[in-house]
This record gives sequence, structure tokens and C-alpha cells, in this order.
Amino acid sequence: MYIKVIDLNKNPYKAAWENYTLFYEGHYYAMFNVRSNINELNNSSYAIDLFKSKDGVHWELFCEDTLPIVGSHGGFSFHRFGDYFMYHPTCTNPQKGIHFKSYRSRNLLEWEHLGDTYDVGIDNRYYEQRWDEIVVLDDVDADGNEVYFGYISSEVRNDIGPPSCGMLKSRDGLEWEILPPPVIHWGTTPPHHMEVNFCEKMNGKYYLNMSGRQYMDSLGYSLYTFVADQPEGPYVPDREMFRLCGTSHHEITWLSHTIHSPEGILCATWLCKGTSPAVPSQSFTIAPFKRLLNVDGHLRLGYWSGNDAAKGEETRLSKLDIVHPLPQVKGERDHYRLEKDKFIIQASRDGIILMFEKMFDVQKGFIIEGNVELCESRTLIETHHHAAHIGIYMESGTNSGTAMVVDTHGVTRTGYIQYSDHKISDYNFRKDIYSGMGLVDGRSGPLKGTLAFDCQDTAGPYGHANASDLRHGSRHTIRILARGDFMELYVDDYYVQTFYVPETFTGRVGIVVSDGVAECESFRAWEMNID
Repeated sequence: MYIKVIDLNKNPYKAAWENYTLFYEGHYYAMFNVRSNINELNNSSYAIDLFKSKDGVHWELFCEDTLPIVGSHGGFSFHRFGDYFMYHPTCTNPQKGIHFKSYRSRNLLEWEHLGDTYDVGIDNRYYEQRWDEIVVLDDVDADGNEVYFGYISSEVRNDIGPPSCGMLKSRDGLEWEILPPPVIHWGTTPPHHMEVNFCEKMNGKYYLNMSGRQYMDSLGYSLYTFVADQPEGPYVPDREMFRLCGTSHHEITWLSHTIHSPEGILCATWLCKGTSPAVPSQSFTIAPFKRLLNVDGHLRLGYWSGNDAAKGEETRLSKLDIVHPLPQVKGERDHYRLEKDKFIIQASRDGIILMFEKMFDVQKGFIIEGNVELCESRTLIETHHHAAHIGIYMESGTNSGTAMVVDTHGVTRTGYIQYSDHKISDYNFRKDIYSGMGLVDGRSGPLKGTLAFDCQDTAGPYGHANASDLRHGSRHTIRILARGDFMELYVDDYYVQTFYVPETFTGRVGIVVSDGVAECESFRAWEMNID
């Protein structure tokens, strides 16, 4: 869980690009493209690092810097055909230009090059840029015969059609025929060149998922879903849940590929804590596996129960301390009380932050789970109702931290919190100008301590498959997984968002609530049992 691929202590110049994970005969195998023979001047070849796991949570290095290939670069494929593992690295040389090669192995340690005749280069009749990251869909034709379709990151010529990806077809998984690009009817959705994540057939439909950078307010590679009745299309954007996951202002969530496991289809998603100056990444991390779900015809990501294997020692979280608002600032509507295994939190507009007594070690990792029921602070005038918020707060310093909050109107916001230990009236300014008029009693106002929230990422409520389904007056489960650089939030076992753990995380975790009443029950925590 949260596999960190690069050990910069061993090689400060090493970096990784992309991950493919397979399940085979009781084990998961995670393959990574890594820059080989690294120094400051030479990054012209890539090799394979491969990890092995029995449970998809605890991993060991299986092989390192295997099969370095001169001229190879980021973007590859890892698949299984019959008795062999297949590896398709993308390479460029003056003779052939950009193309992918074909290697096979029975044991993942010794690789056989099938020969230059199996190289597949870009077909300039249809494509003019890129030729990498092929993903393979196993399918059957109308006669019931097995057929393989390859979807590859490439850019379609303008005179051929709108942005799409490359497409190939094979009967044996060895020889590939290049096809015209799959048709995408973008409609009013802005067309954009993207990279391929996966194509899966579910309930008779084909779901092509691709990633776009700097697209729809996403700096990182958010994952977008297109749907068709045939493998070659026409595909249309699933506008209702177009963004399967992703971030807005940070490069966190990148490419994701599927894993066919005994428990269904899983996703392994690449996480990155910044990519300065460019990818490939030295902070390359693989997120906890997620289930790929088909919910009413839409793809969503869900919590994978296999991640429970990371749970170590359990702690019941039954004691809270208020840190915001402080006693000299707190209003009468900001309070909480304990009732057996439940704590009831009431918060005004400025919010309330309560910290758990237990200290957490994020390098070891931890999981927090609990049940919540959140109600809005409704008024007599229904047009003036505001969404209530609840979320997880991770302290980073004096009166500051990072919060991931979900509200009753379907929006998730992640960002930085800074709260004051002063009343606004303690500051020297003209209150008659700045205090405002006609404040609603019990709401946050100019005479109370302020809470500043600097929103960094937003999800929902429309067009995002990762939008939270938390609603007023209904019961929900909340789960957070944190280790190393990243934390992830799930609501009702649906994946919601990933963000950075604060670099100066103090070890204190809490709950933040605003503009409502939250009943929090059965909150528990586990240290991760991962070395």
C-alpha cells in the first residue's frame, strides 16, 4: 500500500514512469518503467523494476534495473498472453522513429526479444504524434473467437478526426494490425488530446478511460471516461460522471491501469508529489488498489477490502479536545458532548475543530474509520439554508493544518486551514465599517475568531464520479488512509479524493465540522502493519 518506488538514497537521479500491475497464480506483480544507467547527463534508456505481493498490500522488490534498452523511454505495456508475460517498451531510433518492441518471459527475470519484425511503429496515415502506453482489451468477436484490441496513447491527424487515441488489433497477442482511431463524439465536451489508462467491457458496454493534463481545471492527469457499444466506438463522454478521479491545482493523481483479480477489476493509480522540473517522477508512488465499479452504467472507484490487510493495532477513538474555536472566542453554538461510543458536534459557520487524543505516525501509516450523520443548521427561510461540512483535519503547526471536507450539497474541498486565537474585535480597525449588519444569531461573525480556508482541490457535485454522496440527515461511513506523502478519503466506500499529507504534520488528527450538527459514532484507528 502506497508503494514508493524510488529510493533516492540508493540513486539520487533515479526516476520512474508509469505502472502496470497483473495478478497471476496467487500473486500481484507491479512493473515500473525506470530510468537506468542514471547520471546527470544520461537518461537515454529505461529498464524494469518489478515488485511482488501476495495480498496487494505488502510488497517486496522482485527484480531491479532489469532489461535496460537503449533508446527506450517512458510508456510501455505489461500484459499476459497464454503462457507468457509480454512487455512492450516504446523506443525511438533514427532508423524506425518511434515504435514499440515485443519481449516475452515465463519467469519475469529472463526476457526474450521476439525480433525486429514484431516492432510496431506509428502509422502516419492516421497518427502524427506519440506511440506509447498501449493497454490491451481481451474480447471475443461475433464468431466467439478470441481477439485483442490495443489502445495506445497517440495523437490523431487533424484531417482524420478529432482527438482520440491509437488503436490496434491482434489475434495472437504477437502480431498487431494498426486500425484507424476509435471514433469519439465529443459533442459539447471540449476535445483534448489524452493518454490511455484502460478499456474494459462491462455489462455489454465498452468503457475507454483516458487522462488529460491541464484539462478542465486539472493540472495533474485526471481520469476521464468514454462509453461505446463497440470496441472501435463511437465513444461519447460520460458527462454525468466524466471525471473518474483527479485533482485540480496539483499534480497528484496521474495514470491508472486495471488489474483483473479474483475479486474483480481493480485499479492501480500513480500518485506524484510534484514533478518539478518534469516527469518522470522521483516521488512516484502507487496508491492503494481500488475496485472499478459499474454503478447504473457509470464507472466509479470503490474501497477494496483487500486493503484491510494493512490494518495493524486498533485504537478506539473516544476522546476529543477542542482546538478551534478557543474558549475566549467560542460561541454558544460551538460545542460537543459524548454519549457512549458517540460524540455529537455542533458548529457555527466558522467551524469547530476537535483533535483525537491519539498521536499518529504517518510514515508507518494509519487508517481511520467511523460513521457520521450530518445535519444542516436550517433556518425558517429555506432559501437561506447552507451546506454543512465535515472532514478530516491533519495538524501541521500552530493553529494550522490541512483538511479534506465533504458537504451536504455534494462538494468535496481540500485545502489549508489557518484559524485565529483572537476575536476580530481585538484588531484595530473601524468596526462600524467592517462588522456588517443584521447578522443571524449564532452564525460566525466579526466578533468571533476567524477560520481561513485556502481551497486547493474541489470535486463534485456534477460530472465527477468521485463526488461525495453525503447528504443532510443521512448516515454515512468515512474512511481515511494515510501513509508517507499521501492521504485518501472514502465516503460510503466510494473513493473521493487524494491529497498531500502536510510536510510538517505534527501527528495530531481531528474532525472539522461547520454550519451543522454531526453525530460521529464508532470511530476507530489502526496503525498500518507495513514495513
